Amino acid sequence: DQSLLLRKALAAVPHGGGKKIDAESLWHRRMRRWVAEGMTIDANVQASVVGIAVEPAHVTLSAMGPQQLRVEAIDPEGGRRCITAEAEYQSNNDGIAGVDRDGLVAATDVPGEAAILVRYLGHVAVCRVTRPRAEGEFTRPTEHNFVDRLVWDKLQQLRVPPSPLADDATFLRRVYLDVIGTLPTVDEARTFLADSAPEKRNRLIQALLERPEYIDVWTQRWCDLLRVDKDLITPQSAVAMTRWVRGQIERNVSYDEFARGVLLAKGSTLSESPAAFYQVQKDAETAARAVSQLFLGVRIECAQCHHHPFERWDQQDYYALAGFFTGLDRKPGPQGGLKIIARAGTDLKHPRTGEPVPTAGLGAPPAQLPTDGDRRLPLAEWVTSPENPLFAKTIANRLVAHYLGRGLVEPIDDLRATNPASNELLLDALAAHVVEEKFDIKRVTQTLLDSQVYQLSSVVSDANALDEQNYSHALWKPIPAEVLLDAMSQATSVPEDF
Repeated sequence: DQSLLLRKALAAVPHGGGKKIDAESLWHRRMRRWVAEGMTIDANVQASVVGIAVEPAHVTLSAMGPQQLRVEAIDPEGGRRCITAEAEYQSNNDGIAGVDRDGLVAATDVPGEAAILVRYLGHVAVCRVTRPRAEGEFTRPTEHNFVDRLVWDKLQQLRVPPSPLADDATFLRRVYLDVIGTLPTVDEARTFLADSAPEKRNRLIQALLERPEYIDVWTQRWCDLLRVDKDLITPQSAVAMTRWVRGQIERNVSYDEFARGVLLAKGSTLSESPAAFYQVQKDAETAARAVSQLFLGVRIECAQCHHHPFERWDQQDYYALAGFFTGLDRKPGPQGGLKIIARAGTDLKHPRTGEPVPTAGLGAPPAQLPTDGDRRLPLAEWVTSPENPLFAKTIANRLVAHYLGRGLVEPIDDLRATNPASNELLLDALAAHVVEEKFDIKRVTQTLLDSQVYQLSSVVSDANALDEQNYSHALWKPIPAEVLLDAMSQATSVPEDF
Protein backbone atom coordinates (compact mmCIF):
# COMPACT_ATOMS: atom_id res chain seq x y z
CA ASP A 1 0.00 0.00 0.00
CA GLN A 2 3.00 2.32 0.31
CA SER A 3 3.99 1.81 -3.34
CA LEU A 4 4.51 5.18 -5.00
CA LEU A 5 2.75 3.85 -8.10
CA LEU A 6 -0.38 3.08 -6.08
CA ARG A 7 -0.25 6.26 -4.01
CA LYS A 8 0.05 8.46 -7.09
CA ALA A 9 -2.81 6.67 -8.84
CA LEU A 10 -4.98 7.29 -5.76
CA ALA A 11 -3.79 10.93 -5.60
CA ALA A 12 -2.44 10.25 -2.10
CA VAL A 13 0.75 11.84 -3.42
CA PRO A 14 0.37 15.01 -5.54
CA HIS A 15 1.35 14.60 -9.19
CA GLY A 16 0.45 16.07 -12.56
CA GLY A 17 -1.82 13.24 -13.66
CA GLY A 18 -4.35 13.62 -10.85
CA LYS A 19 -6.46 10.82 -9.44
CA LYS A 20 -6.71 7.80 -11.72
CA ILE A 21 -8.37 5.08 -9.62
CA ASP A 22 -10.53 4.77 -6.52
CA ALA A 23 -9.50 2.88 -3.40
CA GLU A 24 -10.66 -0.76 -3.40
CA SER A 25 -11.81 -0.48 -7.01
CA LEU A 26 -11.15 -3.32 -9.45
CA TRP A 27 -8.05 -1.62 -10.81
CA HIS A 28 -6.74 -0.73 -7.36
CA ARG A 29 -7.03 -4.33 -6.21
CA ARG A 30 -5.34 -5.61 -9.36
CA MET A 31 -2.49 -3.13 -9.18
CA ARG A 32 -1.95 -3.86 -5.49
CA ARG A 33 -1.84 -7.59 -6.21
CA TRP A 34 0.56 -7.04 -9.11
CA VAL A 35 2.89 -4.94 -6.94
CA ALA A 36 2.77 -7.59 -4.20
CA GLU A 37 3.72 -10.27 -6.75
CA GLY A 38 6.85 -8.37 -7.75
CA MET A 39 5.49 -6.44 -10.76
CA THR A 40 6.30 -9.24 -13.21
CA ILE A 41 5.57 -8.74 -16.92
CA ASP A 42 3.56 -11.43 -18.70
CA ALA A 43 4.35 -11.07 -22.41
CA ASN A 44 1.61 -13.54 -23.32
CA VAL A 45 -1.28 -11.46 -21.96
CA GLN A 46 -1.60 -9.19 -25.00
CA ALA A 47 -1.02 -12.05 -27.45
CA SER A 48 -4.01 -13.88 -25.95
CA VAL A 49 -6.36 -11.19 -27.28
CA VAL A 50 -6.72 -10.72 -31.05
CA GLY A 51 -9.55 -8.20 -30.97
CA ILE A 52 -12.46 -6.73 -29.05
CA ALA A 53 -16.15 -6.30 -29.83
CA VAL A 54 -18.61 -3.81 -28.40
CA GLU A 55 -22.38 -4.25 -28.22
CA PRO A 56 -24.38 -2.52 -29.40
CA ALA A 57 -22.19 -1.30 -32.27
CA HIS A 58 -24.81 1.35 -33.06
CA VAL A 59 -27.56 2.69 -30.87
CA THR A 60 -30.22 5.36 -31.34
CA LEU A 61 -31.12 7.19 -28.15
CA SER A 62 -34.43 8.94 -28.66
CA ALA A 63 -34.50 10.08 -25.06
CA MET A 64 -31.82 11.10 -22.59
CA GLY A 65 -31.88 7.69 -20.93
CA PRO A 66 -28.58 5.78 -20.65
CA GLN A 67 -27.29 2.81 -22.65
CA GLN A 68 -24.93 0.28 -21.09
CA LEU A 69 -22.21 -1.04 -23.40
CA ARG A 70 -20.89 -4.59 -23.23
CA VAL A 71 -17.34 -5.28 -24.38
CA GLU A 72 -15.83 -8.69 -25.07
CA ALA A 73 -12.24 -9.75 -25.72
CA ILE A 74 -11.73 -12.24 -28.55
CA ASP A 75 -9.02 -14.89 -28.22
CA PRO A 76 -7.17 -16.62 -31.10
CA GLU A 77 -9.66 -19.52 -31.10
CA GLY A 78 -12.65 -17.18 -31.36
CA GLY A 79 -13.64 -17.49 -27.71
CA ARG A 80 -14.99 -14.44 -25.92
CA ARG A 81 -14.95 -13.12 -22.38
CA CYS A 82 -16.54 -10.02 -20.91
CA ILE A 83 -14.12 -7.14 -20.25
CA THR A 84 -16.67 -4.35 -19.81
CA ALA A 85 -15.23 -3.37 -16.43
CA GLU A 86 -11.65 -3.44 -17.73
CA ALA A 87 -11.97 -1.52 -21.00
CA GLU A 88 -11.41 2.22 -21.40
CA TYR A 89 -14.09 4.48 -22.87
CA GLN A 90 -14.01 7.88 -24.52
CA SER A 91 -16.57 9.92 -26.47
CA ASN A 92 -15.52 11.97 -29.48
CA ASN A 93 -18.37 14.41 -28.85
CA ASP A 94 -19.45 14.89 -25.24
CA GLY A 95 -21.87 17.57 -26.40
CA ILE A 96 -24.05 14.83 -27.93
CA ALA A 97 -23.28 11.74 -25.84
CA GLY A 98 -20.87 11.08 -22.99
CA VAL A 99 -19.67 7.86 -21.41
CA ASP A 100 -18.43 7.01 -17.93
CA ARG A 101 -15.56 4.68 -17.04
CA ASP A 102 -17.97 1.73 -16.72
CA GLY A 103 -19.28 2.05 -20.29
CA LEU A 104 -22.59 3.73 -19.47
CA VAL A 105 -23.58 6.09 -22.32
CA ALA A 106 -25.85 9.09 -21.72
CA ALA A 107 -27.10 11.41 -24.46
CA THR A 108 -27.66 15.14 -24.15
CA ASP A 109 -30.51 17.10 -25.71
CA VAL A 110 -28.34 18.08 -28.71
CA PRO A 111 -29.22 16.14 -31.88
CA GLY A 112 -26.39 14.53 -33.81
CA GLU A 113 -24.00 11.60 -33.68
CA ALA A 114 -21.13 10.65 -31.42
CA ALA A 115 -18.63 7.80 -31.46
CA ILE A 116 -17.76 5.99 -28.26
CA LEU A 117 -14.18 4.73 -28.47
CA VAL A 118 -13.43 1.51 -26.57
CA ARG A 119 -9.83 0.41 -25.90
CA TYR A 120 -8.29 -2.69 -24.37
CA LEU A 121 -4.70 -3.97 -24.64
CA GLY A 122 -4.01 -2.05 -27.84
CA HIS A 123 -7.28 -3.08 -29.52
CA VAL A 124 -10.05 -0.63 -30.35
CA ALA A 125 -13.76 -0.78 -31.16
CA VAL A 126 -16.39 1.89 -31.74
CA CYS A 127 -20.05 2.29 -30.84
CA ARG A 128 -21.95 4.88 -32.91
CA VAL A 129 -24.57 6.82 -30.95
CA THR A 130 -27.33 8.66 -32.82
CA ARG A 131 -29.39 11.27 -30.99
CA PRO A 132 -32.32 12.50 -33.12
CA ARG A 133 -34.48 15.45 -32.21
CA ALA A 134 -37.26 14.46 -29.86
CA GLU A 135 -39.96 15.77 -32.17
CA GLY A 136 -40.58 17.65 -35.37
CA GLU A 137 -41.55 17.07 -38.98
CA PHE A 138 -39.01 16.76 -41.77
CA THR A 139 -39.91 18.06 -45.21
CA ARG A 140 -37.39 16.77 -47.73
CA PRO A 141 -36.01 19.55 -49.98
CA THR A 142 -35.22 19.11 -53.66
CA GLU A 143 -31.93 17.50 -54.68
CA HIS A 144 -29.36 18.65 -57.22
CA ASN A 145 -26.99 15.71 -56.83
CA PHE A 146 -25.91 12.85 -54.56
CA VAL A 147 -24.43 15.28 -52.02
CA ASP A 148 -27.90 16.63 -51.30
CA ARG A 149 -29.46 13.16 -51.19
CA LEU A 150 -27.02 11.83 -48.62
CA VAL A 151 -27.11 14.95 -46.45
CA TRP A 152 -30.92 15.00 -46.51
CA ASP A 153 -30.93 11.29 -45.57
CA LYS A 154 -28.81 12.03 -42.51
CA LEU A 155 -30.86 15.07 -41.50
CA GLN A 156 -34.08 13.11 -41.91
CA GLN A 157 -32.69 10.42 -39.62
CA LEU A 158 -31.92 13.10 -37.03
CA ARG A 159 -35.20 14.94 -37.69
CA VAL A 160 -33.23 18.16 -38.23
CA PRO A 161 -34.64 20.33 -41.05
CA PRO A 162 -32.19 22.26 -43.25
CA SER A 163 -32.27 26.02 -43.60
CA PRO A 164 -33.58 27.48 -46.87
CA LEU A 165 -31.28 28.41 -49.72
CA ALA A 166 -29.21 31.56 -49.34
CA ASP A 167 -30.34 34.55 -51.36
CA ASP A 168 -28.42 35.48 -54.49
CA ALA A 169 -26.34 38.21 -52.85
CA THR A 170 -25.21 35.91 -50.04
CA PHE A 171 -24.42 33.09 -52.47
CA LEU A 172 -22.48 35.48 -54.70
CA ARG A 173 -20.27 36.73 -51.87
CA ARG A 174 -19.73 33.21 -50.51
CA VAL A 175 -18.75 31.56 -53.78
CA TYR A 176 -16.38 34.38 -54.74
CA LEU A 177 -14.54 34.23 -51.41
CA ASP A 178 -14.42 30.42 -51.37
CA VAL A 179 -13.39 29.82 -54.98
CA ILE A 180 -11.23 32.79 -55.95
CA GLY A 181 -10.50 34.43 -52.61
CA THR A 182 -11.83 37.85 -53.52
CA LEU A 183 -15.07 39.83 -53.49
CA PRO A 184 -17.12 40.46 -56.63
CA THR A 185 -16.79 43.89 -58.18
CA VAL A 186 -19.80 46.20 -58.20
CA ASP A 187 -20.42 45.47 -61.88
CA GLU A 188 -20.12 41.71 -61.36
CA ALA A 189 -22.59 41.84 -58.48
CA ARG A 190 -25.13 43.95 -60.40
CA THR A 191 -24.92 41.70 -63.46
CA PHE A 192 -25.45 38.52 -61.44
CA LEU A 193 -28.30 39.91 -59.33
CA ALA A 194 -30.10 41.22 -62.41
CA ASP A 195 -29.86 37.86 -64.19
CA SER A 196 -33.12 35.91 -63.95
CA ALA A 197 -31.88 32.70 -65.59
CA PRO A 198 -32.44 29.65 -63.33
CA GLU A 199 -29.01 28.22 -64.21
CA LYS A 200 -27.09 31.39 -63.35
CA ARG A 201 -25.50 29.94 -60.20
CA ASN A 202 -24.18 26.96 -62.11
CA ARG A 203 -22.77 29.23 -64.83
CA LEU A 204 -21.07 31.43 -62.24
CA ILE A 205 -19.44 28.43 -60.55
CA GLN A 206 -18.04 27.23 -63.88
CA ALA A 207 -16.71 30.71 -64.68
CA LEU A 208 -15.03 31.16 -61.30
CA LEU A 209 -13.24 27.81 -61.58
CA GLU A 210 -11.56 29.12 -64.74
CA ARG A 211 -10.45 32.41 -63.21
CA PRO A 212 -6.71 32.94 -62.53
CA GLU A 213 -7.52 33.78 -58.91
CA TYR A 214 -8.63 30.16 -58.39
CA ILE A 215 -5.05 29.19 -59.24
CA ASP A 216 -3.76 31.70 -56.68
CA VAL A 217 -5.99 30.33 -53.91
CA TRP A 218 -4.97 26.71 -54.34
CA THR A 219 -1.33 27.49 -55.03
CA GLN A 220 -1.14 29.18 -51.66
CA ARG A 221 -3.11 26.39 -49.97
CA TRP A 222 -0.88 23.64 -51.30
CA CYS A 223 2.29 25.58 -50.58
CA ASP A 224 1.12 25.83 -46.96
CA LEU A 225 0.43 22.09 -46.81
CA LEU A 226 3.79 21.24 -48.39
CA ARG A 227 5.52 23.71 -46.04
CA VAL A 228 7.04 25.86 -48.76
CA ASP A 229 8.68 28.29 -46.36
CA LYS A 230 11.80 30.32 -47.12
CA ASP A 231 12.86 29.94 -43.49
CA LEU A 232 12.73 26.14 -43.76
CA ILE A 233 14.42 25.87 -47.14
CA THR A 234 15.78 28.95 -48.95
CA PRO A 235 14.05 31.89 -50.66
CA GLN A 236 15.20 30.56 -54.04
CA SER A 237 13.92 27.05 -53.31
CA ALA A 238 10.60 28.46 -52.07
CA VAL A 239 10.13 30.42 -55.29
CA ALA A 240 11.04 27.39 -57.42
CA MET A 241 8.64 25.05 -55.65
CA THR A 242 5.84 27.64 -55.65
CA ARG A 243 6.19 27.93 -59.42
CA TRP A 244 5.91 24.17 -59.75
CA VAL A 245 2.76 24.04 -57.60
CA ARG A 246 1.23 26.92 -59.54
CA GLY A 247 1.93 25.19 -62.82
CA GLN A 248 0.18 22.04 -61.59
CA ILE A 249 -2.93 23.97 -60.52
CA GLU A 250 -2.95 26.08 -63.69
CA ARG A 251 -2.90 22.99 -65.92
CA ASN A 252 -5.46 21.25 -63.68
CA VAL A 253 -3.13 18.29 -63.34
CA SER A 254 -4.99 15.34 -61.84
CA TYR A 255 -4.54 14.96 -58.11
CA ASP A 256 -2.95 11.53 -58.37
CA GLU A 257 -0.36 12.87 -60.82
CA PHE A 258 0.27 15.85 -58.52
CA ALA A 259 0.83 13.54 -55.56
CA ARG A 260 3.16 11.30 -57.56
CA GLY A 261 5.18 14.37 -58.48
CA VAL A 262 5.70 15.18 -54.81
CA LEU A 263 6.38 11.60 -53.75
CA LEU A 264 8.99 10.97 -56.46
CA ALA A 265 10.62 14.41 -56.41
CA LYS A 266 14.38 14.57 -56.91
CA GLY A 267 17.03 16.82 -58.38
CA SER A 268 17.96 20.36 -57.44
CA THR A 269 15.78 22.18 -54.95
CA LEU A 270 16.46 25.33 -56.97
CA SER A 271 14.78 23.85 -60.05
CA GLU A 272 11.08 24.29 -60.77
CA SER A 273 10.10 21.05 -59.03
CA PRO A 274 8.86 19.75 -55.66
CA ALA A 275 12.36 18.53 -54.73
CA ALA A 276 12.45 20.97 -51.79
CA PHE A 277 9.77 18.83 -50.10
CA TYR A 278 12.61 16.49 -49.18
CA GLN A 279 14.67 19.41 -47.94
CA VAL A 280 11.92 20.13 -45.40
CA GLN A 281 11.50 16.42 -44.59
CA LYS A 282 15.09 15.79 -43.59
CA ASP A 283 15.08 12.01 -43.07
CA ALA A 284 13.13 8.85 -43.80
CA GLU A 285 10.95 9.01 -40.70
CA THR A 286 9.87 12.64 -41.06
CA ALA A 287 9.14 12.04 -44.75
CA ALA A 288 6.96 9.03 -43.88
CA ARG A 289 5.03 11.00 -41.26
CA ALA A 290 4.45 13.90 -43.65
CA VAL A 291 3.34 11.73 -46.57
CA SER A 292 1.05 9.66 -44.35
CA GLN A 293 -0.72 12.68 -42.91
CA LEU A 294 -0.80 14.76 -46.10
CA PHE A 295 -1.97 12.18 -48.63
CA LEU A 296 -3.53 9.41 -46.51
CA GLY A 297 -4.97 11.34 -43.57
CA VAL A 298 -3.17 9.05 -41.11
CA ARG A 299 -1.20 10.39 -38.17
CA ILE A 300 1.37 7.64 -37.92
CA GLU A 301 3.78 9.44 -35.57
CA CYS A 302 2.14 7.97 -32.47
CA ALA A 303 3.34 4.53 -33.57
CA GLN A 304 7.01 5.57 -33.57
CA CYS A 305 7.54 4.44 -29.98
CA HIS A 306 4.44 2.37 -29.14
CA HIS A 307 1.18 1.02 -30.50
CA HIS A 308 -1.03 3.88 -31.73
CA PRO A 309 -3.52 4.46 -28.87
CA PHE A 310 -6.50 5.07 -31.20
CA GLU A 311 -5.65 2.99 -34.24
CA ARG A 312 -4.26 -0.37 -35.36
CA TRP A 313 -0.84 0.96 -36.42
CA ASP A 314 2.22 -0.10 -34.45
CA GLN A 315 6.00 0.26 -34.68
CA GLN A 316 6.14 -2.40 -37.39
CA ASP A 317 3.84 -0.29 -39.60
CA TYR A 318 5.73 2.91 -38.80
CA TYR A 319 9.16 1.62 -39.80
CA ALA A 320 7.73 -0.32 -42.76
CA LEU A 321 6.42 2.93 -44.24
CA ALA A 322 9.57 4.91 -43.45
CA GLY A 323 11.59 2.27 -45.31
CA PHE A 324 10.46 3.74 -48.64
CA PHE A 325 12.56 6.86 -48.01
CA THR A 326 15.86 5.38 -46.82
CA GLY A 327 17.41 5.69 -50.29
CA LEU A 328 17.18 9.48 -50.39
CA ASP A 329 20.45 11.37 -50.22
CA ARG A 330 20.81 15.13 -49.91
CA LYS A 331 23.90 16.76 -51.40
CA PRO A 332 24.79 20.44 -50.81
CA GLY A 333 24.32 22.65 -53.85
CA PRO A 334 24.79 26.31 -54.77
CA GLN A 335 22.96 29.17 -53.03
CA GLY A 336 22.03 27.00 -50.06
CA GLY A 337 20.10 24.55 -52.20
CA LEU A 338 20.31 20.76 -52.15
CA LYS A 339 20.35 18.02 -54.75
CA ILE A 340 17.95 15.20 -53.86
CA ILE A 341 19.32 11.86 -55.06
CA ALA A 342 17.39 8.56 -55.00
CA ARG A 343 19.48 5.48 -54.27
CA ALA A 344 18.52 1.87 -53.55
CA GLY A 345 18.25 2.22 -49.76
CA THR A 346 17.65 -0.49 -47.16
CA ASP A 347 14.89 -1.65 -44.84
CA LEU A 348 14.88 0.03 -41.44
CA LYS A 349 15.53 -1.97 -38.29
CA HIS A 350 12.94 -2.35 -35.56
CA PRO A 351 14.26 -0.38 -32.57
CA ARG A 352 13.20 -3.06 -30.08
CA THR A 353 14.15 -6.27 -31.88
CA GLY A 354 16.93 -4.97 -34.11
CA GLU A 355 15.49 -6.98 -37.01
CA PRO A 356 14.91 -5.40 -40.46
CA VAL A 357 11.28 -4.39 -41.04
CA PRO A 358 10.10 -5.22 -44.59
CA THR A 359 9.18 -1.98 -46.35
CA ALA A 360 5.42 -1.76 -46.97
CA GLY A 361 2.48 0.60 -47.20
CA LEU A 362 0.11 0.91 -44.25
CA GLY A 363 -1.82 -2.33 -43.99
CA ALA A 364 -0.28 -3.56 -47.25
CA PRO A 365 1.95 -6.59 -47.91
CA PRO A 366 5.72 -6.07 -48.27
CA ALA A 367 6.49 -3.94 -51.33
CA GLN A 368 8.18 -5.31 -54.44
CA LEU A 369 11.15 -2.94 -54.39
CA PRO A 370 13.48 -2.33 -57.34
CA THR A 371 16.83 -4.01 -56.77
CA ASP A 372 18.81 -0.95 -57.82
CA GLY A 373 16.64 2.11 -58.07
CA ASP A 374 14.18 4.44 -56.40
CA ARG A 375 12.26 2.50 -53.75
CA ARG A 376 9.63 5.26 -53.69
CA LEU A 377 8.21 4.01 -57.03
CA PRO A 378 6.01 1.28 -55.51
CA LEU A 379 5.01 3.71 -52.75
CA ALA A 380 3.76 6.26 -55.29
CA GLU A 381 1.77 3.56 -57.09
CA TRP A 382 0.24 2.30 -53.84
CA VAL A 383 -0.60 5.73 -52.40
CA THR A 384 -2.28 7.06 -55.56
CA SER A 385 -4.03 3.86 -56.58
CA PRO A 386 -7.80 4.13 -57.14
CA GLU A 387 -7.99 1.05 -54.92
CA ASN A 388 -6.49 2.96 -51.97
CA PRO A 389 -9.55 4.40 -50.17
CA LEU A 390 -7.51 6.64 -47.88
CA PHE A 391 -6.05 8.66 -50.76
CA ALA A 392 -9.40 9.61 -52.31
CA LYS A 393 -11.11 10.09 -48.94
CA THR A 394 -8.42 12.46 -47.72
CA ILE A 395 -8.68 14.88 -50.64
CA ALA A 396 -12.49 14.64 -50.62
CA ASN A 397 -12.49 15.55 -46.94
CA ARG A 398 -10.13 18.49 -47.55
CA LEU A 399 -12.44 19.87 -50.23
CA VAL A 400 -15.51 19.49 -48.01
CA ALA A 401 -13.72 21.31 -45.18
CA HIS A 402 -12.67 24.16 -47.48
CA TYR A 403 -16.06 24.77 -49.07
CA LEU A 404 -18.51 23.70 -46.34
CA GLY A 405 -16.52 24.97 -43.35
CA ARG A 406 -16.09 21.61 -41.64
CA GLY A 407 -14.69 18.29 -42.77
CA LEU A 408 -16.74 15.13 -42.68
CA VAL A 409 -13.86 13.98 -40.49
CA GLU A 410 -12.31 16.39 -38.00
CA PRO A 411 -9.43 16.99 -37.72
CA ILE A 412 -9.35 16.74 -41.51
CA ASP A 413 -6.07 14.78 -41.59
CA ASP A 414 -6.99 12.22 -38.93
CA LEU A 415 -8.93 9.48 -40.72
CA ARG A 416 -9.32 6.36 -38.59
CA ALA A 417 -11.97 3.89 -37.52
CA THR A 418 -12.10 5.48 -34.07
CA ASN A 419 -12.73 8.95 -35.55
CA PRO A 420 -15.60 8.20 -37.94
CA ALA A 421 -17.02 10.66 -40.43
CA SER A 422 -20.16 12.54 -39.48
CA ASN A 423 -21.67 11.09 -42.66
CA GLU A 424 -19.83 7.92 -43.67
CA LEU A 425 -22.00 7.32 -46.75
CA LEU A 426 -21.27 10.81 -48.06
CA LEU A 427 -17.53 10.45 -47.55
CA ASP A 428 -17.57 7.09 -49.35
CA ALA A 429 -19.62 8.56 -52.20
CA LEU A 430 -17.33 11.58 -52.57
CA ALA A 431 -14.25 9.34 -52.57
CA ALA A 432 -15.83 7.20 -55.29
CA HIS A 433 -16.68 10.39 -57.20
CA VAL A 434 -13.04 11.52 -57.00
CA VAL A 435 -11.98 8.22 -58.59
CA GLU A 436 -14.76 8.32 -61.21
CA GLU A 437 -13.65 11.81 -62.23
CA LYS A 438 -10.06 10.52 -62.56
CA PHE A 439 -8.92 12.74 -59.69
CA ASP A 440 -10.00 15.93 -61.49
CA ILE A 441 -10.29 18.34 -58.57
CA LYS A 442 -12.22 20.97 -60.53
CA ARG A 443 -14.91 18.45 -61.45
CA VAL A 444 -15.30 17.33 -57.84
CA THR A 445 -15.38 20.96 -56.70
CA GLN A 446 -18.12 21.69 -59.23
CA THR A 447 -20.20 18.86 -57.74
CA LEU A 448 -19.84 20.26 -54.23
CA LEU A 449 -20.64 23.84 -55.23
CA ASP A 450 -23.63 22.83 -57.35
CA SER A 451 -25.24 21.09 -54.38
CA GLN A 452 -28.12 22.62 -52.47
CA VAL A 453 -26.10 21.88 -49.33
CA TYR A 454 -23.35 24.33 -50.28
CA GLN A 455 -25.92 26.98 -51.17
CA LEU A 456 -27.93 26.86 -47.92
CA SER A 457 -28.39 29.95 -45.79
CA SER A 458 -26.37 30.41 -42.62
CA VAL A 459 -29.51 31.65 -40.86
CA VAL A 460 -30.59 28.94 -38.42
CA SER A 461 -33.95 27.89 -37.03
CA ASP A 462 -34.80 26.66 -33.57
CA ALA A 463 -34.73 23.14 -35.01
CA ASN A 464 -31.19 23.24 -36.47
CA ALA A 465 -29.40 25.88 -34.41
CA LEU A 466 -27.46 23.27 -32.41
CA ASP A 467 -26.29 21.29 -35.44
CA GLU A 468 -22.63 21.90 -36.24
CA GLN A 469 -21.66 18.68 -38.03
CA ASN A 470 -24.42 17.64 -40.44
CA TYR A 471 -24.58 20.64 -42.81
CA SER A 472 -28.17 21.61 -42.07
CA HIS A 473 -27.12 25.22 -42.60
CA ALA A 474 -24.07 27.03 -43.90
CA LEU A 475 -21.36 27.29 -41.28
CA TRP A 476 -19.53 30.50 -40.55
CA LYS A 477 -15.99 30.17 -41.83
CA PRO A 478 -12.95 32.21 -40.83
CA ILE A 479 -11.63 34.22 -43.77
CA PRO A 480 -7.93 33.57 -44.45
CA ALA A 481 -5.75 36.56 -43.60
CA GLU A 482 -4.65 37.07 -47.20
CA VAL A 483 -8.23 36.99 -48.48
CA LEU A 484 -9.40 39.38 -45.76
CA LEU A 485 -6.62 41.85 -46.55
CA ASP A 486 -7.47 41.80 -50.26
CA ALA A 487 -11.17 42.30 -49.47
CA MET A 488 -10.38 45.28 -47.24
CA SER A 489 -8.15 46.77 -49.93
CA GLN A 490 -10.87 46.25 -52.53
CA ALA A 491 -13.61 47.75 -50.36
CA THR A 492 -11.54 50.80 -49.39
CA SER A 493 -9.78 51.24 -52.75
CA VAL A 494 -6.48 51.30 -50.86
CA PRO A 495 -4.28 48.58 -52.38
CA GLU A 496 -1.43 46.98 -50.48
CA ASP A 497 2.03 47.16 -52.00
CA PHE A 498 4.21 44.15 -51.14
